Amino acid sequence: MSIIIILVAAYFLFIHKFKSEDGSEQKGYEKLMEMLNKKGDSSSHAGESQPFSSPTPKKESYSSKSNVSRPQAQPAANALTIGTIGPAASGKTTLTAGITQILAKKGLAQEKKYDEIDCDPEEKAMGKSIHVHTIEYSDGENNFIHLDCPGDPEYINTMMAGARKMKAAILVLDATKLDTNTATEQIMLAHKANIERIIVFINKIDMIPPEVSTEQFRRDIRKILKENGFDEHTPIIEDSAFYAINGDNDLESFFKILSPYVTNGSVPEENNFLTMEYDLVVILYSMDNTNKEKVCNIIAENTNRSIDEANKIIENLPNGPQICYRGISDTKQNVEKFVNELKDLNVSIRYVTSLQDEDVDAFFVCFLDSLGSASKESVIDELVNTTHISEEEANEIISDVENNPNDDHICFSSKSGDATIKLAEKLCNLGAQADTGTSYKLSNE
Repeated sequence: MSIIIILVAAYFLFIHKFKSEDGSEQKGYEKLMEMLNKKGDSSSHAGESQPFSSPTPKKESYSSKSNVSRPQAQPAANALTIGTIGPAASGKTTLTAGITQILAKKGLAQEKKYDEIDCDPEEKAMGKSIHVHTIEYSDGENNFIHLDCPGDPEYINTMMAGARKMKAAILVLDATKLDTNTATEQIMLAHKANIERIIVFINKIDMIPPEVSTEQFRRDIRKILKENGFDEHTPIIEDSAFYAINGDNDLESFFKILSPYVTNGSVPEENNFLTMEYDLVVILYSMDNTNKEKVCNIIAENTNRSIDEANKIIENLPNGPQICYRGISDTKQNVEKFVNELKDLNVSIRYVTSLQDEDVDAFFVCFLDSLGSASKESVIDELVNTTHISEEEANEIISDVENNPNDDHICFSSKSGDATIKLAEKLCNLGAQADTGTSYKLSNE
């Protein structure tokens, strides 16, 4: 009996044809599906059509909602992956925010404020980065994917995961600490992550007094870089990320070297000062004036000076020993040849390998040549704020500049070459004409 029932059901489902509402013929199983779908329609919201199907469980997790509602951004074509690494609280995220804010004004990035990068509630509560954050921008030459990495030792695995993706890293260090130990750790990690190049960014330079010098720290960093397989002439930039996010700084030196150094390890010629430390000084003591012309030619040829400039050095000899060359230790072999050529002409000359040599008491000076287009008031304010002299003293300097335009006017001196360079840059930005140089006391040979 059951066999007969099965055969009858099969006949009506698969062989017999029924007339549908539109006059067409349907087999039994097709008719059954139509009836079930109509039943589903009657229980659904008005106007919605839901074909019969097996139920699908709803996904209510945060991650599934995020993936559905927010499409993933595609990285820019041929983008170079770089990032910020460095000790905790050195200013990595502040620098990242500053970069985006400056480039956003040029239409090259989407502006990101600090709390839009460290946006995780846990990060805000702890006051430090614990994740790798990805930012995209262009400097006008190349597209970059920038990974802002945490610096706390607790999250070293997270930092390394980001660093392994980088072609180059921006090592952010704190000028208020000048800690070679943490710098060494970060450079060793960068080497372990197979990062090709490093740009060193000494941050918070605005927070140290002018008399504090970073020169020895920079030399130490170059030594550590060389020991870990990096270029010892890596660009080292001293700047303030805080000033950048507040619109007081455009990170000009950083942007000038970013693309050329990341892509092929070079920097524009005018930025070579970022890649070396002047630690070799040639001192001229006395000479036989019968060889003056030959000496001038040798000095001019070896120090990139004009004959007139070389002559001026010689003419100043009666006032005391003269520094006629400053260079880097890599040029020592050429300098020895230069010194020996002058010694053959009975010139009393020697070189020392550091400005800290006991024979040289050197310090750096800023010359104010003229006010140019700068207002007298703005220059006075800058001198008072930067050099901590009184307004009366600043007025005296400017009066001397105006009354004796052909003389050298020293407006600031310091053991820090960086401080004098920054003051000169600030004065030039105001429209004044300023330059830097070295002053010294030299013991007689």
